Amino acid sequence: MSRGILLLALVMVSGCATASRQSLDGEPSMSSATLAGTSAALQLEQECGGVNDSAEAEQRLEAIGEWLTLSCAELPRACRYRLLNECGMNAFSLPGRIYLTRGLYARLNDDDLLTAALAHEFAHLVRDDSLRPRCADEREALEREMLADAMAVDYLRRCGADPTAMARLIEIVAGEQPEGWATRRIARLPRPAVPDDPRWLRDPGLRRFEAGQRGGGLGQ
Repeated sequence: MSRGILLLALVMVSGCATASRQSLDGEPSMSSATLAGTSAALQLEQECGGVNDSAEAEQRLEAIGEWLTLSCAELPRACRYRLLNECGMNAFSLPGRIYLTRGLYARLNDDDLLTAALAHEFAHLVRDDSLRPRCADEREALEREMLADAMAVDYLRRCGADPTAMARLIEIVAGEQPEGWATRRIARLPRPAVPDDPRWLRDPGLRRFEAGQRGGGLGQ
């Protein structure tokens, strides 16, 4: 899979994840998965033009990340949020880290959209997707994204954000994904996470996919 696939957890960490160890003060210490992710993080930052030093963006990311982790106990609290200098629209998750590119961040002009992006990446972290083998094909990669989408909608609801933000986010980045992915991802979102917008109802591709979903397949 190319690096251009939006919101796909970066799969570049070797080794297996282990449970976080507890430090003497009762707080989780850095897990071996987080340590393994450090070298991958350095490589990612280098490939994406380095980390943007916008204090305003970092504060906004941290505030929304904290809001999510306080609302959803299963989300890792010891997480760093970074803005990458790359202009393309993308996001990545590694153990202990969530990255958004400058291009994606610029399009997320309301807090619900940014919360949706972070929630999706948190879902990849909870699933340990960055520690799994690379997807064998596009179908498997899409399924991984749709599972993270559904988890993100749940996180949005629990933290009081607009659950339709996930569908709006997918629409924003549709052009960065393989053809047909956006329609399929939106079709799989838990209801009522799809905006009350007649475009979804008029979209014949979406209707065909939903029919396939009822039959238990991917609607292809």
